[in-house]
Amino acid sequence: MAKTIKLCSLMLMLTFLIGCNSDQWPTNMDTINIVETPEYIEAGKYKEALGLNNPSAMQWVNESLYITDSGNDRIVVIDREGKVIRTFGEPGNGPLQFIKPTGITADADYNIYIVDSGNNRIQVIDQEDQFIKQYQVSDFPYSPKSSEIKDIAYLNQTLYATTQTMDQSWATVIAISNDESIQTIGESLIGHVAAIGDTLYFVSEGEFIKTKDTRSFESGRNYLLTISPNDEITDIHEIPYKYTAGGIEGHEQHIYMFSKSYFSVDRYDLDGNYMNTVYRFRGELDELMGLTTFTFAGNDIFVLNSMTNTVYYLQKATS
Repeated sequence: MAKTIKLCSLMLMLTFLIGCNSDQWPTNMDTINIVETPEYIEAGKYKEALGLNNPSAMQWVNESLYITDSGNDRIVVIDREGKVIRTFGEPGNGPLQFIKPTGITADADYNIYIVDSGNNRIQVIDQEDQFIKQYQVSDFPYSPKSSEIKDIAYLNQTLYATTQTMDQSWATVIAISNDESIQTIGESLIGHVAAIGDTLYFVSEGEFIKTKDTRSFESGRNYLLTISPNDEITDIHEIPYKYTAGGIEGHEQHIYMFSKSYFSVDRYDLDGNYMNTVYRFRGELDELMGLTTFTFAGNDIFVLNSMTNTVYYLQKATS
């Protein structure tokens, strides 16, 4: 049974932020005063040749982009120009088999960690696509439509995974040690994690609150949390109302996030203060709504659209 870390100070701070009437939508939250300083141009848009079906996440590893192709239960690997280098994986529960792979990350040795959500596990492979080991999260209540392990980060020999679930007992950050022991961090946390330097950051996709009749709903408030090496939440920063983060990464001593509400890649300082928007998508709302997440590739950026099965390649503009 996972050991739950009790975070009284966190809950007190969140209670203060939420206020006494927590089953009502907040009315005084600030949205972004967007400061657009475009630093990227669209250099590629890759779709049909990739054959994706509801992809979830991406990770740049040793000059290749790994994409979790959730609907096809496989991993697709492409280069900067959108050429498919290889694919691997098939439906199943054996090594290099997947049921709805979601999150993906890598360590400094190019070992790749893939969330195999339908099998409640994380598979570890090397850069030659050879299976190394797996970490099982057996107790998690997986449901293909409403409950899954989602995002993942690696820091200090520990894996940190987030969930997307309405089961509040599992709406946490899951910490998995090298010895495969599991503990959970926080409560009512739905979002994304990233290791930035020596610090683990979590950003919420919104604030999920349990109402008096036991149902949960999203208030629209968003938080950036830091998690200490002792797996304790040490800082809480509120980010713009209804920001709906689709991902978080570190780059050049800053935090970058993708907003699924503003359809933008935004730069923040390490204290969670919005600085500027480096790229913003424009177009038909039906297409914009599918923009899901992003990842850095050196100084360039890839952005994923899960609804249209498209990968956008954003290149750093020359001054």
